[in-house]
Amino acid sequence: MADRSTSDPVDAMTDHGGMTTPETLAEVYRARFDKVLPYRQQVWRVLVDDLFQARLGHPNRVLDLAAGYGDFINNIHAPEKFAIYG
Repeated sequence: MADRSTSDPVDAMTDHGGMTTPETLAEVYRARFDKVLPYRQQVWRVLVDDLFQARLGHPNRVLDLAAGYGDFINNIHAPEKFAIYG
């Protein structure tokens, strides 16, 4: 029989009879997305600096209606920034 011990969080999800716990799910998301976070931040910096900021100029206020992970609102330059997450 194969050894079921694994460091892969996706495989670990099936070790509990197919039940997914919040802790296991959080571990899966960390394993999947933490690796791409620095790259993602770089991409958004370039998008905002070279595209969005150039088109918006230097506004006093910015509202991000669909902020998601907050990538746009965290990179845009404005004295007042508002974001709606959801």
